[in-house]
Amino acid sequence: MNKNRISEILDGIDEKYIDEAADYAGQDIKPAFLNGIKWRSLAACMVLIIAVSLTGIVFVTEAKEYKAAIAFFDENGLSADGLSRSDIKEVYRDISTQRFTYDKTADVIKNVVSGIEIQQDEPTPEELKTAWNRNVWLNNNSKLKTGVNYRIEYKRNDDNEDILEKSIVECYKDGRILWKTDVPNYFVSDCTATSIGTAAWGYDEEHFFLIYWIALFNDKGEKLWECWLDYYDFKHEEIAAVLDNNDGTLAVIGRGNFDYLYLSKFDADGNEIYFKKTYIGETGVWRAARFGDGYLVQLTRLMIGENARLARLDSDGNIIDNFAYEGDDCSYYLADMAEYAGQIYISAYAVPKKGALIGHGEIEKVLDDYVFTKKNGDIPAEELTPAVRDNYTAVLLVCDPNSGNPKAFYSVEGSLGGGLKVNESNQLEWDVESIVSTFSSPATNSFSIGGTCQVYRYTFNTSGTLLKQIKTGETTGFRR
Repeated sequence: MNKNRISEILDGIDEKYIDEAADYAGQDIKPAFLNGIKWRSLAACMVLIIAVSLTGIVFVTEAKEYKAAIAFFDENGLSADGLSRSDIKEVYRDISTQRFTYDKTADVIKNVVSGIEIQQDEPTPEELKTAWNRNVWLNNNSKLKTGVNYRIEYKRNDDNEDILEKSIVECYKDGRILWKTDVPNYFVSDCTATSIGTAAWGYDEEHFFLIYWIALFNDKGEKLWECWLDYYDFKHEEIAAVLDNNDGTLAVIGRGNFDYLYLSKFDADGNEIYFKKTYIGETGVWRAARFGDGYLVQLTRLMIGENARLARLDSDGNIIDNFAYEGDDCSYYLADMAEYAGQIYISAYAVPKKGALIGHGEIEKVLDDYVFTKKNGDIPAEELTPAVRDNYTAVLLVCDPNSGNPKAFYSVEGSLGGGLKVNESNQLEWDVESIVSTFSSPATNSFSIGGTCQVYRYTFNTSGTLLKQIKTGETTGFRR
């Protein structure tokens, strides 16, 4: 008699008799847990290895294995709803041996991560009209945003548009302008508020992607210092982020020569006090955030479809861990990350996974199913917008700080994950960009589908409870 047949027979026996037999034979054997494995998707997380030693007659052995399986389910918060006795044991064996081949294992594991779908009303005709008419391409929403934010414009030479005369930087707080300053000759790529002033960075046209520039401005928009990141062994440089170390110093994280991750630190007077580079191969460095006394950095390799990998760095810039996020049927694109209440929060969005890894990427399904089937790609907005919304789901992952494993998540359909920020009330704010209008532009070089998004803001407390949802009135551009 094989083990599968025994399980079928035991499924029909009253459990109290089997339990009595197991109790008579000896004490329950408790599982011994070892280290977890890295989480790779929402359908596989926090999996533990179990080692057991079972002896005795076949019925008692089966009963003891079943009890061990139940203990394993309880210990790891797995649900046995809808599973037979033999299913529970098969899932238990499948996880403990790390095979993950049993057809019901994925459903069981998937339910470990608690997820909440946040419902969002479909955009009204009035909202569609407002979003469409607002000039989001010129970044004119600064007066609508809360907290400190920046608006950057570029002034070119009247006689020769190839020559940049200056960048114009405006600093706003809660919709009120604090200061405005001109930065001659330099492209200012971005700005961020820090405890020692506003850090700005960019490049000039002559040194585009060769040497980057960083500067610090005070609360009146006056430049305190500037510095060129002219590292002698880098022929190409990029700055991904400038971060506040909260000790009077700034951390600059970027990429050199397309295959080095670097960390540079500056004091409040603009002196470089630390530099370290780490070889990472041909890998993009896109975003970074503070975490503990170290950093989280987003690394990408677009040619192989790797968009959602985080490297954890210590305070000296050494890579001490890597976390990758991917799904069986979808791809994730990271938008922002933040440390909050001792957890890692990751803002992202999911799109259906397709065969192509490059090219049109995240909108490939929409283009294949809708745009490319129309003559000249002419598809009305009332048909295109629902298709684009169906393609996107905003996701907020709440992850364990040590393993990177997601513990919970929130999702919003028809949207892109946006920025994360801890407000002055120590609440986490998650911006979600709801797609409200689109248009097809297959002949445009820089994008195939354009449109606008309406920004919703979700606020959470330190326990991860969703406190409120508001429409901010902001709009953002959608170009893919």
